[in-house]
Amino acid sequence: MNKKISLRWVIFSIFILVVAGGKERIHAQGLSELADKTSQSIIDFFNDKYNIRTSITHFENVSGIPDLSAQKFYQLVIAELETAAKISFTDLLVNFSQNKGEFNLNQVISLNYLISIRLSRNKTRIGAGISIFSRTLDKVIHVKYLETLFEEQETDMLNTTRYPFEGLGFSKIIELDAQPNLLDVKSFLDADGQLVILYYFPEEVEIYKLQENQLKKNRTHPFKWARPYYPTLANEGKASVFLDNGMLVLTFGNNFSKVSRVLIFKNGRVDPDPPNLIEADVDFVPFRHIELNGAQYIAGTRYAVGKNYFEGKLILAPYNPEWKFQDDSYLEKDVPSFYALDYATPGDSRVLTSIHIVDRSYKYKFYADNFEQLVVEGKERGASLCCFNGQWLAVSDFSSGSDRLYFYKIQGGSRNLVFENPVDGEIVFISEGAWMTAKGFWVYTCKPGAKNASSYVHADCKLQFWSKKSE
Repeated sequence: MNKKISLRWVIFSIFILVVAGGKERIHAQGLSELADKTSQSIIDFFNDKYNIRTSITHFENVSGIPDLSAQKFYQLVIAELETAAKISFTDLLVNFSQNKGEFNLNQVISLNYLISIRLSRNKTRIGAGISIFSRTLDKVIHVKYLETLFEEQETDMLNTTRYPFEGLGFSKIIELDAQPNLLDVKSFLDADGQLVILYYFPEEVEIYKLQENQLKKNRTHPFKWARPYYPTLANEGKASVFLDNGMLVLTFGNNFSKVSRVLIFKNGRVDPDPPNLIEADVDFVPFRHIELNGAQYIAGTRYAVGKNYFEGKLILAPYNPEWKFQDDSYLEKDVPSFYALDYATPGDSRVLTSIHIVDRSYKYKFYADNFEQLVVEGKERGASLCCFNGQWLAVSDFSSGSDRLYFYKIQGGSRNLVFENPVDGEIVFISEGAWMTAKGFWVYTCKPGAKNASSYVHADCKLQFWSKKSE
């Protein structure tokens, strides 16, 4: 919005106050004073910063004053922000009704700071809670609460909202009913650009393709696991997807067989044409294709056979495009035995940037790219985690009832907790993937109390997809 439009908004606001009657005029002095304090507080915060592209993206009125008065406050604030010398301000407000603003969030990608304002009230004062969110750091970097005298009857005091930018964080995109005893899920785009989803069960993998917005089964591939076949209290498994030189490689490892199955589709498609499929076995569970010190490896580990955790040893198998590995060439790194681990590699690059582990004490551990341990988190976490695109890490909470998802920003080897969300049920595993045009995390949950000796046979299981809307 330009300065001429801003002036028009101010004149319109004054007109509203004149015609709205005595009650609105009573509000005018206090609101104008609060608007001045609010805009000046924001300007002062940005005083020592540069290249400031910002907008208000969340405005809520829980003070009990009418919508017209709240709009007047908003317009007075943006009039000051638009004329501030160091601030490039964009007005994204589309509509304001029922005490809440509606904003055009499609434009936030061009901004580096987002502002949230919430109006609240106590017996004699009206207050504004201000939060400023940095898109660069992916976290709230400033919180301020301001008040001014306001003669009205007592209402509950509501301060700044804890999550004013939920719409820009990770949220659940879709939830599907899921079968019990699901070991892992993977989704990706094949050589034709079609979305493929793999459902990995102990006896088989079911392969679906998204066609006309519906999942249609493409094929079922049964597994014949090599002996010995170990009995388990709970079946555990991990699937991985590798795209390399036009080939599509799918791997499936578990805790009841010492070998992992490898399916290699030479044409990059999971079509049922046998000549395009090569099958193989490897003696560890592959996780990712990584690059370390200029050399390429398939990084993985082994389950403690029959147990629900992995051995305390990481395996780096020198990369062989034919997936024929010799165990005498493996590099090995010792770590504590663990429930979950993932390697962070940025985007399309395979260069290792960090390693993330939840050990058997449910402690989260963070390792640098040289396998040096940097952080051990004291708080217990759940037994699931997954990295996405070398940029995000999702970790489950430690609970047997309602769970929580924690999202860390790990780009460039950092580790910052940014978002958290509640999840109904117990998180069994987290896996990266895609849905439609979104990329993010698959989260498989089952309600507690329904787990028998071998699986969640009678559990209410759901498969959720979580994605960050602004990316």
